Amino acid sequence: MKKTTSEGAAMTVADVLVSELAAWGITLYFGIPGSSSLPLVDAVRRNPDARYIVVRHEQTAAMAASAYNKFTGKIGRACSHSPGR
Repeated sequence: MKKTTSEGAAMTVADVLVSELAAWGITLYFGIPGSSSLPLVDAVRRNPDARYIVVRHEQTAAMAASAYNKFTGKIGRACSHSPGR
């Protein structure tokens, strides 16, 4: 039996990843949407427990996730759309 999202679509690997992270209490994502991270961004959008906050630079995402952890004690996830060079 195929698992489906709340929208009735078949679950993707990104949906499973976001669901598992949400089960561990990781529901806040900071990052810049890019072509390689769009499946993750879409999975966050489909998950009612998760939230994606767009920042202007990858370093800002890391600092925001760190600050979120320091202020709340919860884990924030920093996302990047490319490995860099």
